[in-house]
Amino acid sequence: MDWLKIARSYKQNMIDDLCDLVKIRSLLDENTAKINAPFGDGLREVLDVALAMGIRDGFKVMDIDGYAGIIEYGDQDEAVGMLGHLDVVPVSDTWTKDPFNPTIENGYLYARGSADDKGPTIAAYYALKMLKDHKIELKRRIQLILGCDEETGMRCMHYYKKHHKQPLCGFVPDATFPVVYAEKGILDLKIKGKNNSIIKKMTAGQRPNIVITEAEVQVCGNLKEELFMFYLATNDLNGDCRMIDNVSYYHIKGVGAHGARPYNGINAAWHILNFVGSAYDDQYAKNTATLLKDWMGKGLDINFDGVHLGFLTVNLGMVMIDDKVAELVIDIRYPNDIDSKHILTKIENKFKDKLYEYEIEIITDKPPLFVDPNSSLIKILMNCYQEYTNDHSTPPMTMSGGTYARTLENFVGFGANFVNQDHPSTVGVAHEDDEAIKIDNIIYASAIYAKALIRLANDYENAQ
Repeated sequence: MDWLKIARSYKQNMIDDLCDLVKIRSLLDENTAKINAPFGDGLREVLDVALAMGIRDGFKVMDIDGYAGIIEYGDQDEAVGMLGHLDVVPVSDTWTKDPFNPTIENGYLYARGSADDKGPTIAAYYALKMLKDHKIELKRRIQLILGCDEETGMRCMHYYKKHHKQPLCGFVPDATFPVVYAEKGILDLKIKGKNNSIIKKMTAGQRPNIVITEAEVQVCGNLKEELFMFYLATNDLNGDCRMIDNVSYYHIKGVGAHGARPYNGINAAWHILNFVGSAYDDQYAKNTATLLKDWMGKGLDINFDGVHLGFLTVNLGMVMIDDKVAELVIDIRYPNDIDSKHILTKIENKFKDKLYEYEIEIITDKPPLFVDPNSSLIKILMNCYQEYTNDHSTPPMTMSGGTYARTLENFVGFGANFVNQDHPSTVGVAHEDDEAIKIDNIIYASAIYAKALIRLANDYENAQ
C-alpha cells in the first residue's frame, strides 16, 4: 500500500489533533501533583486529551495512573511499540510567537512541543490509525506508549515498567531519520558549596538540559558600567546594568539551545560569571568560569572523543547563589567508551585544585544506549526509511540527546526529523525559542512508521 498517499489524506486531522495537544501547557508542576496526576495538572490534562483521541478512533486505551498512557491496536500476546512523550520544557520570554497558541506559517507549525515531541507522537498515532482504518492483519499487537516525564527524569517509564510487560521491540519518534542506534550517557551533577563570593544573588536556568538564555547577578560592589559595556561589545552580547541601594546589577541575554548541543547556544550565566570573576577579581566566579570555559570539558579535564558517539559535552544548566550557598548544575553527555565514575573522579580532582569547599550530588546518571548497527531491528527500520525516501547513502546515526529509547530494551530512535534538512532561520528546534515542525515531515514520518510497524509486527522474527 502507498502509505504516503494515505497519510496525506489525513493531513488536516493530524494538524487539528496536534493543535489540541500543543495548546496545553504540559510542563512538570510539582505544586499540583497528586494521585493520578503525579506530574501536575498540565500533564494530566494533555494525557487525557491524547487518550480521548484513541477512544474517539476506537482503540483500546489504558491510563497508567497518570504516569503514562497506552493506545493499542490488536489483542495478540506479543507486542511491538512506539514510545512518545507529552511533556515539554519551559519557555523563555524571547519567543516571537505565543508558544501555546499554535501558529502555522509557510508549512511549519510553531508551538512549544511541536517538534519535541507532540508532532512526532501525532505522526506515530496516525501510523497506528492508518493500520486500523485499513484493517491490516498483524502477528503482534502494537502499542503507542505516551509518557509524561521524559524531560525531567523519565520517572514515568520506571513506573510503566513496574506495572506492564514491555514490548518485544520498537522505536521512539523523538530523534532523527534514518535511525539512531546509539545515544550518549547523561550525567547531571549538582555542585554545592559556601558562597565566598562578591556575588549577593544569582538565579539562572530552568533545567540542566537547556543552555541558559538569560541571567542576572547582584554584586556587592561598585558598578563597572564602562567595563561591562566593553565586555558585551567584545563578546557580541546584549545586556544592561544598573545600581540600586549600593548593589550592582548585571544582566546578559544569551542564545538558547538543547543542553546536548551547547555549542549551538550562548550561555548567559557563564558570561556573567566570567565577567564578575575578571572585573572584580572574584575567585569563585573566576574559578567557575575557568572550569566551565568550553563545551568539551577541557576546563574540567574530562574532554574525550568517542569512536561512535564523538565528543563529550558539558552544559552549565542552572546557577543558584544567595548570601550563604552557591549551587551549580551541569549536564554532561558522554560516549559509550568512557564511564561516569571516571568523569566524576576527574571533576572532583579539578575542584580540589581550585580549593573549592563543595559537595557533588549526582542528580542523574543514565548510561549510554548502544544497539548493534547491524542488528535486525536497525536493518528493518533502515529498509523502511529507504523505501520512502530513496536515501541509500545515509548510514545509521548516533546522537548526543537522550530519548526514551534507553528506558526499554531493543528500542531505538527513529525520526521524525530528517537528516540534513534545511529550515528557515525563523524555525527553532527542540528546546529553542520559536520551536516548530514542518507539517510535511509529520506526514512523511507517519507513512514510514506505518510501514515499519507492519514489518516489526509481522517479519521481525524472520530477520533474527
